[in-house]
Amino acid sequence: MIAALEQIESYSAEDYSNESFAALMSVYDSYSDLRNQNISQIEIDNAIFDLLTAISALKPYLYLNVQAPNGTFTVSYNNGVNSNTKHSLLFGTDITLTATANEGYEFIGWYDVTNNLYFSKNAEYSFKLTSNTNLKAVFVKEQSTSLVFTTYSNWVQSTVTKTIDEWNSITSIDDLLPQVPYKYGYSNGRWVYDNETVLAKLQTGENVYLIPEYDEDDTSLPTPPSPKGDTPALDLYYKLDDEANVGSFVMAAGIPDGCHIESVGVAFYYKKANDFDPTKFELLLNNKMLVSRFNTEEIEDIYIVNMNKLTSTYNWAVRGYVTYYDADGNLKTVYSNQVNIVNREQV
Repeated sequence: MIAALEQIESYSAEDYSNESFAALMSVYDSYSDLRNQNISQIEIDNAIFDLLTAISALKPYLYLNVQAPNGTFTVSYNNGVNSNTKHSLLFGTDITLTATANEGYEFIGWYDVTNNLYFSKNAEYSFKLTSNTNLKAVFVKEQSTSLVFTTYSNWVQSTVTKTIDEWNSITSIDDLLPQVPYKYGYSNGRWVYDNETVLAKLQTGENVYLIPEYDEDDTSLPTPPSPKGDTPALDLYYKLDDEANVGSFVMAAGIPDGCHIESVGVAFYYKKANDFDPTKFELLLNNKMLVSRFNTEEIEDIYIVNMNKLTSTYNWAVRGYVTYYDADGNLKTVYSNQVNIVNREQV
């Protein structure tokens, strides 16, 4: 109970909606005087439940950052339209972005800078803000094509865009190859392609997407938990590949049939090791989180985030989440267990 009270004391009113923060403080006030009193374990358990429930109900302000090099954009929300690059908006705000290319350019898609994913190829893109978001409207020169290196999950490793005339001057893409991305449970990653075929497509105006191939190892994936009625159920696991210096977070998701999912992700909070004890911290979606999001065009059973060059300089609190609509159409967020990392090891 004391830990929950101290956590609430660290919150600032300006980070949350007035209504949800007032509700939290009402619960806090009802229990803060019990801090130094001799109360029963049942009373402690009830207080912790009420305090954590109020914390979970907080409606945070999240940031939305937008950029559009070689073009312009508008952002629409709350019945207003503007072209500001930085926004602080409440969880669940309806957003519509509209991109317009400068003369000589054409629009490719809305690119999530944090997650290296394209979330929409439509110039007008509407969504609900459910996590911190950095989006870029990507424009390329007219009469140009792109060679895109992606992963099995459509994560963009790198993109090479040139005009058709420029592609016609190239005889090999070998020098354009990026490092093969790490894939949990696999080894010997390599780019597989035929130079002549790839260049022929690029030189005739067709974009090319290359996905690496791997050899499967004996790593097993967890079994997704059974959903709790109409509520998704999530389990988060952690594994350190010491040789590759990669920490992998694997979320197993049990999603009910017919459940309308708004967003899926894995949220991270980290600070320097000397300043942060993750075991005394409960991670929730708010404006302090780094969030790895996934596309929801197809709902998966397993979601994986690989953190490259994971060092012992920082301690981490990590939690998976799913934001979904309940039977009454309300936007809800359900969380996995929290994984705490100290010196690269789970504690």
